[in-house]
Amino acid sequence: MVWIGGTAYAIDSSGAQVWSAPAESLPTVTADSPSPNPDLNGATLYVPTSTGVAALDGTTGAVTAQYAVAAPPAGSRVFAMGAGFLVAGSFTRAYR
Repeated sequence: MVWIGGTAYAIDSSGAQVWSAPAESLPTVTADSPSPNPDLNGATLYVPTSTGVAALDGTTGAVTAQYAVAAPPAGSRVFAMGAGFLVAGSFTRAYR
């Protein structure tokens, strides 16, 4: 994953772009097995948006779900947490 100027890019091992998607900050990856370089196929990525949080399909970058919560502050990160997620930035908030 690479994040530049409001866009997240999925890059494969050869350096080719697989997909891109708008993102307020670098997406966090939730994959089946923890790894420093997780496989994005089948993974879910979470990103803050201007209207809350979005989940992206790791294979295509398509939005699979949107969660209307208080807009996260600039630079926030979203982490999967149980059946919900944690938004961390200038404040931290948990959602279920």
